[in-house]
Amino acid sequence: MVKILTSTELAKEAYKIIEKVSEECSDDVKESVRSRCRELYSYLFKAGILSTISYIYAKAEEVLVKNAFRWLTGLSKMPPEGREDAGYAIYGASFCILFEKINLSKNDASLGKLIESLTSSPENLMVIEDQALRFAGWLKKFAEALITKVQ
Repeated sequence: MVKILTSTELAKEAYKIIEKVSEECSDDVKESVRSRCRELYSYLFKAGILSTISYIYAKAEEVLVKNAFRWLTGLSKMPPEGREDAGYAIYGASFCILFEKINLSKNDASLGKLIESLTSSPENLMVIEDQALRFAGWLKKFAEALITKVQ
């Protein structure tokens, strides 16, 4: 059963992620994360979670998303590097964390497992889409607030 998180819970999770990025990543990665949070929010709104997740993994590659997931969950001390790819990877890993919080998926950020989890229960997809969009909104707001654009 998918757990529905309150707006406060979604905001708290998004804040922890963006705060970690703003404190531990290079300026290039920070700027990339900020850009991904801004650009992919509207992509998610238009295309939905399945398309967005697939797009992210196509841009970042699965191994980088897995590394970002391990870093965000404290299993690795090294933040991902590589300007654009790292931004996509961190954004994708953020959704993997969300999916764990809503009891959708317990995994290592594997694309196959994510797609299987997202498609296994069509009746939950609207709830998942709503949670993902609200979470993405918080990521966008916190990225704009905490990560200043590098000139």
